[in-house]
Amino acid sequence: MTNPGNVGMLFIPSWWDVTRQDLRLLIVLPEGVKASEVKTLTGVPYDNAFNDPDEGGRLVLYWERKGLSPGNKPSFGVSIPKNYIKSGI
Repeated sequence: MTNPGNVGMLFIPSWWDVTRQDLRLLIVLPEGVKASEVKTLTGVPYDNAFNDPDEGGRLVLYWERKGLSPGNKPSFGVSIPKNYIKSGI
C-alpha cells in the first residue's frame, strides 16, 4: 500500500492445508477515523464498516471469506491518516 501521509497495517492470517469454511477479520480503528479516510489493499475492500458502540463508537472494518482452498494465504490491509496514531508506542 502506498498512500502518502498514511500509516498502514497488513494482516495475513494463519493458513492451513485444509479448506477453511469461514474466515473472519475485524479491525477496530483509532478514535475519530472515518470510513472515507480508510484505504484498503487494491481488490480487497472490506465487507462492512460500522461504528461500534461497544468500542466507544470507533469505526470497525469487517472482512469475511468462505470456502478458502488449502494453502490459500489471503492478505488484508488498511491505511489511515497518520495523525490518528499517537507516538510513543
